[in-house]
Amino acid sequence: MTKTSQLLDAWNCEVAKALSSLGDTQRLAGAIARMISALVPGDSTRVGVWRGGMQWLSLHQHPAGIEYPDPPFPEVYFELDPFLLAYQEGRSGSLSLHELAPPGFERSAYYKESYLDFGYSDALIHLTQLPEHVSVWAELSRAPGRERFTRAERELHKAMFPAVEAFSARIADLVSDTGELISLAPAPDLEGALERFGADCLTEREGAVIRLVLRGHNTRSVASELEISTETAKLHRKHAYAKLRVSSQGELFFQFLQSLESHRIPVRDAARAISAS
Repeated sequence: MTKTSQLLDAWNCEVAKALSSLGDTQRLAGAIARMISALVPGDSTRVGVWRGGMQWLSLHQHPAGIEYPDPPFPEVYFELDPFLLAYQEGRSGSLSLHELAPPGFERSAYYKESYLDFGYSDALIHLTQLPEHVSVWAELSRAPGRERFTRAERELHKAMFPAVEAFSARIADLVSDTGELISLAPAPDLEGALERFGADCLTEREGAVIRLVLRGHNTRSVASELEISTETAKLHRKHAYAKLRVSSQGELFFQFLQSLESHRIPVRDAARAISAS
């Protein structure tokens, strides 16, 4: 049997298990995770239902002993993560950190603080957006030190989406029937947190630069996004840093976390954010 045949055989077995689990939320979530892993190997998988951007109901995770932040992305990072930006834009499908993240993202304080510190080096997500602000996330990740997902693996991940989407819609129906999402606590109001950050001292253009820097953009990417020269982007960043009294991206990132305290959102250890610069 060829390697391709072995992969397809493993995939078909997991699809069959998913079909036999259509009435059981937990079993179906696990089957979805194993379907994905059958074709694209990873170090951890997680499947859950998400509502309104922050309310997370975990249905499956492997290995079971991994301690993930709750919700799936820490509240303080809500407006910074490339996957969440894609969610806010209403995207569904196969999402890759490689394709979503801006240039220089892996060198950013955000990547070091929110990905590497939580045991991720790369991630692929199947996102199925459904009515009533409900979405199903099927996440596949690799640990720091491991090779990133290759182009061929990302293409396989995309090819799997129609099947994952159909099973995800079934999961949403099952969860809706149980009323589990209704019992979740209200999500914190974080809309516009980035817009408010530094608004009392930064110019409109300086604020735009800082928001992109916080998302992990490097200077060249900032310039491209705002259609300005690299030197102009550097100058705006320099002036903004001076006004905010920070000297590094790590300090900027931590100051943004501090600014969210007014929303009663927990802030992580300052030393870790600063040392990530």
